[in-house]
Amino acid sequence: QKPSLPLSLCGAMVKKEKHLLERVTLLGSQTGDRLEVPAGITLAEARERVESSWSWPARRLLFFASDGAWIWDEAQPLFGGSWIVGRAPWPVTVVLRLLSANAKTVSHPVPVCIPAGVLATAKGARVALGRSLGMAPELFEQLRFEAGETTPLEDDENLEVAKLKAMICRFRPAAQRMMLELLRMRVLWTMGKKRQRPPPQEAWLAPISEGGAPCECLRTLQAAVRRVESEAGDLIFNATEDAYRWRVELKKPAQAEWIEMLCTFPAGYPAEPVRLEGSFQMDGREVEISSLRPESWSPQNTVYCALGEVVDFIMLYTVRSEDAYIP
Repeated sequence: QKPSLPLSLCGAMVKKEKHLLERVTLLGSQTGDRLEVPAGITLAEARERVESSWSWPARRLLFFASDGAWIWDEAQPLFGGSWIVGRAPWPVTVVLRLLSANAKTVSHPVPVCIPAGVLATAKGARVALGRSLGMAPELFEQLRFEAGETTPLEDDENLEVAKLKAMICRFRPAAQRMMLELLRMRVLWTMGKKRQRPPPQEAWLAPISEGGAPCECLRTLQAAVRRVESEAGDLIFNATEDAYRWRVELKKPAQAEWIEMLCTFPAGYPAEPVRLEGSFQMDGREVEISSLRPESWSPQNTVYCALGEVVDFIMLYTVRSEDAYIP
């Protein structure tokens, strides 16, 4: 004779089975959200429930059965068990604004797509643009065009909720200035070593999109500034994972030794000076590079003015050391 289950356990199992038949569990893809709805609810009704509960736009929702089958019929009822709810990719047109010849701004539309399963935020569109161009998204800032004016667009702005199908992206001021200085290393580093102030910006700030398609120019620009070396081979900038942080190699004047340092361009650059970090040895004495800063800083200065201070210190120290040994 087979052992019988206690009545209380049988009742619990029946109740659980009945609950499964009466309720449907909707699971948010990649978010872990859960929502229970009555069994038999149609796909169209489930869309409305998800939108009101999770604030996910209904028109972008995708429903899948537990076996991965896509459910597309809006009239189909959903019965017991779990159903996966995801979001379709969200297309956005990013209007890329770049500096062209004669300091004029040109606009170039770049279609991007925010991946499925994530919120369609302004930051998501900026990241998608960065992937498309092969550039760090931190180099760009996003704006909206409204009533004939551009205004900042916050990172967490939901483009779907705001019904924005397009937004504007441009280089952050510090990023644009940083890359232009690196591209003009040949002229500016020579002046920095001589402690000469750079010429007026109009004389050396060349356009970002000079000839060719804007996107292709940006890809060329990105490749050009991954590693930048001076004409004399005495200064090298190497990119790091941080778009505004560079590993710098500087050759000591009239010596075979090299100095390594980190150079960070602040968000307020060039109004704020670059930050140099590192140290080197001079006759057994350790010198902190961060203490070697230009006596006065102005937006007209460049990163090479700060590096010129390091060169000046080494040359002055070397001369004094040589004078100390004169008989």
